[in-house]
Amino acid sequence: MIRLLAAMVAALLFAGSSFAQSNDSGEKVSPFDVTPLFGIHSGQHSYEIAFRYYEELGGDTVIASGRSKLEFPLDGSRFGVRLGWNLSPEAKSDWFAEATILTAMSDPSESMIDSDWESLPETAPEILWSYTESGATNNQFIVDVEIGRHVHRKTNFNLALVFGLAYHRFEQDVLGFNGWQIFEGERYNISGSGVVGYYRATYIMPNAGLKLQSRLQKGLAFNLAVKGARMFADDYDDHILRGKDSESSPSGFAGMGRFSLRLDAFETDKSKYFVELWGHGVAMSADGKQTQTWYRDEMGRDPNSGEPIVVVEKGTVISGIPITLESEQYGIGLGLGLSF
Repeated sequence: MIRLLAAMVAALLFAGSSFAQSNDSGEKVSPFDVTPLFGIHSGQHSYEIAFRYYEELGGDTVIASGRSKLEFPLDGSRFGVRLGWNLSPEAKSDWFAEATILTAMSDPSESMIDSDWESLPETAPEILWSYTESGATNNQFIVDVEIGRHVHRKTNFNLALVFGLAYHRFEQDVLGFNGWQIFEGERYNISGSGVVGYYRATYIMPNAGLKLQSRLQKGLAFNLAVKGARMFADDYDDHILRGKDSESSPSGFAGMGRFSLRLDAFETDKSKYFVELWGHGVAMSADGKQTQTWYRDEMGRDPNSGEPIVVVEKGTVISGIPITLESEQYGIGLGLGLSF
C-alpha cells in the first residue's frame, strides 16, 4: 500500500503539463491538487455484548446477566495522499471533488482492554469480575471520496453541499494479556503471551453535509466540513484462547468533521506548492446481533475435582446476541502539496 501511494504521488509530482486556468478576477488557478499527508491519530473502537444465562446459586438455578466489552486502540501515525479537483476557493467551477487514502504506519501505544461484568442473580448489583490489558498490532486502511457543489459564493467565502462515501477497515492481532479475575470471591492475577486473539472491523459510510471555504488572505485558505453519515459495519473476532469466533453486521449513524489551513509556499510557471495543516474527527455508533461459533472444544476444569472438562463443545452456535459498536477517532497532521 505504501509503495502504491508513493507511486501515485511521484507520477503527479513529475507531471510535465500545467492545467492552470484563470478565474473571473484574472488570477491563475490550478484545478488539480496532490497532497501527501502525514499525521498522528488517536481514538478507539469498542464493541459490547449483553447476555443472560442460568447459574447455580445456593442450591438453586437462577437467571444471571452478563456484559462484555472489548476496547481496541487506534492511536499511531498515518501516511496517505489526497487527490483534489477545484479545491481552491478561487476556482471558477462550482463543482469540486477529492479522494483521500490513509494507512497506518505504526502500532498503537495504548492497550487493548477486555472487561467482563456479571449480575448473579440478574437483579443483583453488577460486578466487574474480569479485566485484562493486551498489546495490539495495527493495520488500518481508509478511503474517503467526496463530491460537492458551491451553493453560495462571495469573494472570500464559499458554502457548498458535499456528498461522499467513506470506507474504513482495521485489523489487529491481540498480543498477550495481563490482568485479574474474581473466582468464588477471591481475586487472582492472570497473564499470558503470544497471539491470543484477532479482530477486524469494516465501516462503510455514505455521508452528506456542508463545507465552508474561506480565503483569509491571498495565499492563505481555511476549509471546514461537517457531515452526517449512515453507517454499515461488519466485524469479526477470533477468541483464540477459547476456540470461538464472533461475527456481526450492525448498522447505525456517524458524525464526521475535518478542517484544513492551507498556505501557498511558492509557484512556478506550471505549478504551485503549498503547506497544509489538517485535522479530522469521527464519532460513530451501530447496533445489531452477534453470532458466536466454537471451532474447537472449549476446555475448563471441574470445580470439585480440578480435572479438565469440556465446557463448550465444538460446533456450538449462539446467535442473536445484542451488540453495540462505538468508535471515536481524531487525527491531525501536515500536508505538502502541489497544484497544477
